[in-house]
Amino acid sequence: LALAAAAAPSAAFAGCGGPGFGIDWTGCNKQKLMLGDTDFGASLFNEANLGGTDFARSNMERSSFARAELSRASFRDAKLARSNFSKATCNRTTFDGADLQGSNLSKGDFGRATFAGANLAGADLSKADFGRAHFEGANLEGVTFLLGNVSRAIFKGANLTGADFTNAYTYRANLPGADLSQSTGLTQV
Repeated sequence: LALAAAAAPSAAFAGCGGPGFGIDWTGCNKQKLMLGDTDFGASLFNEANLGGTDFARSNMERSSFARAELSRASFRDAKLARSNFSKATCNRTTFDGADLQGSNLSKGDFGRATFAGANLAGADLSKADFGRAHFEGANLEGVTFLLGNVSRAIFKGANLTGADFTNAYTYRANLPGADLSQSTGLTQV
């Protein structure tokens, strides 16, 4: 009986086949793979371990990464519009040049992640940790940092038109030359 149980495939890895459009890699372990320039649109990566994986220039629009481990992964220039990163762990993950327009990054851990030149217009970044993250030249128009952490984050040259910082922790956030006149949730201090 023990031998039969050991030979049976694990339910968590049952659907962990090859990459492609609309795949379901929920709970899969796909670390440190080179998967750039792949069409993963409308795919599920919930609770998957994808740490260190390269998804550069891939199409991942409308995909879900809820509770996924994505630390040190690369989404450089990836298409991620309307994707779900809720409660994902993305420490030191690269999103430079990525399109995250209208995506959900709420309650995620994005410490030291980079978003240089990324488009996050209309994204939900509430209750997420962006401590020491880099947003140089990013489009953050209409995003919400409600109850989030942006301590020591760098916003040099970022578009913050309509960004909501209500009750966000902004300790030592670096905002050189940023126009905050149309942002909300901030006081003069």
